[in-house]
Amino acid sequence: MEQAVLGCDGDTITVNNVPIRLAALDCPERGAQKGDTAARIAQQFLGLQAACELTGAKTYDRLVGYCEVNGADFGAYMMNNSFCKVWEKCDVWDRY
Repeated sequence: MEQAVLGCDGDTITVNNVPIRLAALDCPERGAQKGDTAARIAQQFLGLQAACELTGAKTYDRLVGYCEVNGADFGAYMMNNSFCKVWEKCDVWDRY
């Protein structure tokens, strides 16, 4: 699935009008200081191209997948640059 990132928070992006929960990524929720910071960091990717590999799972009306934005692993970026961390039990493809 590939299209521009239309909106995002720390662990969810919207691609082609489809919300995608990033596999293996655990970010604090919005409304908490760390969650709001993670969302602000993710917002810098608005309008960029994303490519996602979907795992086949679904959670809270979101598809689950591993996504790249402009060719870089978005989950890894968020883990290295915000308060997000790996959620090992949800790393179904052992990428992290």
